[in-house]
Amino acid sequence: MEENINLTGRFKVVRHTPDGFVEERFTENTVVNDGKTTVASLILSDVAAGSRFDYLAIGLGSTAAAVTQTALVSEVYSRIAGTGTLAGSVATLSGAFGISGTVSISEYGVFNKSTTGSMLCRASGTALSCTSGDTVGVEYSIRT
Repeated sequence: MEENINLTGRFKVVRHTPDGFVEERFTENTVVNDGKTTVASLILSDVAAGSRFDYLAIGLGSTAAAVTQTALVSEVYSRIAGTGTLAGSVATLSGAFGISGTVSISEYGVFNKSTTGSMLCRASGTALSCTSGDTVGVEYSIRT
């Protein structure tokens, strides 16, 4: 009997403004080839394994997600180390970005390093318009 393990996930993005306005979005993601390879390497002790996927990134790119991508199209701000939780077969990584300037956030990714490294997944969607002082909370959940 053959079993398949599928990785499926989505991003929940919440914008908080200084005056209390809250805007929430959900975006499905694409788990990319490099991410699948790194996940597989984490299973074996005699293969040079990658690092765990603990970093969140946001960007301005609007190109549709594709399995061959290895980075966000236009990453902004520094990646942040998220806080992870595990409930059954669902892993969740969350963190928050402080916004400076005026930006339209439209892509999200999960990485295994604070710079470079492997990308697990990428999502792009309708731009979220943000201004200085806003906070953008990003929560990524993946299940097997």
